[in-house]
Amino acid sequence: QTYPSKFIVPTEVNDKMLGEVAKYRSKERIPVVTWLHKKSKGLLVRCAQPMRGFNDSRCTADEKYFTILRKLSGNIKKLLIVDARAGIAATANRGRGKGTENLQYYENSDRQYCDIGNIHTMRQSVQALHDLCEPTTISAGAENWWTQVEQTGWLKHVGLVMLAANDTACSIESGQAVVVHCSDGWDRTAQICALAEMMLDPFYRTLEGFGILVEKHWCSFGHKFHDRCGHGDANPSSVERSPIFLQFLDCVWQYKCQFPTIFEFNKEYLLTLADELNSCKYGTFL
Repeated sequence: QTYPSKFIVPTEVNDKMLGEVAKYRSKERIPVVTWLHKKSKGLLVRCAQPMRGFNDSRCTADEKYFTILRKLSGNIKKLLIVDARAGIAATANRGRGKGTENLQYYENSDRQYCDIGNIHTMRQSVQALHDLCEPTTISAGAENWWTQVEQTGWLKHVGLVMLAANDTACSIESGQAVVVHCSDGWDRTAQICALAEMMLDPFYRTLEGFGILVEKHWCSFGHKFHDRCGHGDANPSSVERSPIFLQFLDCVWQYKCQFPTIFEFNKEYLLTLADELNSCKYGTFL
């Protein structure tokens, strides 16, 4: 229910197989191809974590699906699983019947943990940054302001997201099939996939293309805008609130600072998106 009405899967994968894979993936968010590199044949695939648990349950359909993806890519020797979480966090999820793939059953697959914090970590970080930039007291001293910025962890988190996206893009550039997921595949996964596509394909750095990128990875693939923005929620510390999309815009701005000539839009466009994210004037940025 959190996926678009139409999405791309390999022709070898039939509906029965998809049904089995759906049961094995959190929220039934199955692996879906979102971008293909025209030259290297590298694939970008996104999904949610597997329902592995401590009983080490497996799904042969899911394993076969990954093999099909690998053989369709330009580099048939290796498939890369990019897990946005820290390894310890992924392992902890097995206590809730979820977790990460057991590579023993996923033929010729590697995994990379990205150590990106969860929504609660990001909420606390941006709140600390907000308190520092708009202090309610005069206690914040200018002499150690940058130290305090660093202590919020915001720039570290932004850097980790960008690093994960860069590694993903480089692997796809080399022809690999790259499967990206976090826990449910609608927060950190959206960040990494959208940024990787933006780096790989200049179309997504145009005005029209960036709009399509947001529509695809954020709106169509079920990012929880209402919960993450806290619209209608009077409690600013609600556990579902988190600045995930704002962080994505910050990452784009960081790229624009490094490569100012490869974007068709300026920072005003990003600021406008950040404003309308919270204005409630547009349901899907339309």
